[in-house]
Amino acid sequence: MQAYVYWHESNDKSLVIPSNAVIRDSQGATVWVKKSGIYESKKVHIGEVTGNRVSIIHGLNEGDTIVISGSYLLQSEFILKKGGIPMEGHHMSDM
Repeated sequence: MQAYVYWHESNDKSLVIPSNAVIRDSQGATVWVKKSGIYESKKVHIGEVTGNRVSIIHGLNEGDTIVISGSYLLQSEFILKKGGIPMEGHHMSDM
């Protein structure tokens, strides 16, 4: 499944997505984003986690199409085919 990311008007500017869209591991947090018909892993900074929602501090833009169901399947398939970690070589300091 996909989700379209939109900013919600409120006093507190934050981007909130379903928590099952975020893959958390020892390297940080990532989401899968659809770009030009393909999916790519994108590192994000997460903020407050409330129930089944997580706020994104940095890493996504308004209008990004993210995978909200099946993220772990994409992650597993990538590792199986490429034999590595999708975000290997990416540095959070470059964001």
